[in-house]
Amino acid sequence: MTITYRTEGLPGPFTKIATITVCGDNEEEIEVTMTGVVREAPSAKIQVNPRKISVEVQTGMEKRQTIAITNTGTMPLIIKKIYGRESKRIYFEAKPDLVVEPGKSVSKEITIIREKSGPFTELVIIETNARNAPRGGFVIMVTGKARE
Repeated sequence: MTITYRTEGLPGPFTKIATITVCGDNEEEIEVTMTGVVREAPSAKIQVNPRKISVEVQTGMEKRQTIAITNTGTMPLIIKKIYGRESKRIYFEAKPDLVVEPGKSVSKEITIIREKSGPFTELVIIETNARNAPRGGFVIMVTGKARE
């Protein structure tokens, strides 16, 4: 007899109980416990440092910040674009796409410019194929204050 269990969901340990009914003159139920580990499917994974940026900038002046993008996955990470959601500023756009091999990193620079004084929040979006990035892209939060 062979019992095959097809795993679904997140990687990690699992325990499943199967009840087997043996038919015949003396019908009997046998309970079998299966344990194992679901391995993660090969994929690209993104890690960005810093993930949150806090800055103070003078209005109309540029503030440059470098971010390190690392592929912590097992497949190539593809970066298509890095842009500000609120400002619509494009920090990086690759044609062809930028490919980061597993275990490797790249540095990219973003430039923060504010025209109005006061506190601000900017979401920087990285469009990528990373498994840990939602459909809208991997998000870096920039918060700060612009002063005159």
